[in-house]
Amino acid sequence: MRPFRSVGQALGFFFEQAQRLSSANSLAPRPKVQGLDAGGRAADVMAAYLSVSLCLEVLGDEERQCLFQRFWLTSCRREKGPNRIYHRAMVKLGKEMRRRGVVG
Repeated sequence: MRPFRSVGQALGFFFEQAQRLSSANSLAPRPKVQGLDAGGRAADVMAAYLSVSLCLEVLGDEERQCLFQRFWLTSCRREKGPNRIYHRAMVKLGKEMRRRGVVG
């Protein structure tokens, strides 16, 4: 089963989890997940997070920076130059995420 329907959904999840992990009070990278089977859910969340992180390795520095600005710094103004970089990054990520089974 593929955890995400689109690249945008996967990136939204990744940057949301990155924000949570960066604001955590402890150094343990395990996210706190509430529910009946918290251990299993936490492992699933970390597996999905690491899968998206692995897919991001195909991007160059400029492309990663553009995605960071789009998904992390949402108040940032978008210009025409970064739109081409953003599109190129999303195409690369889409291919890689489908190849690795992250996106359906």
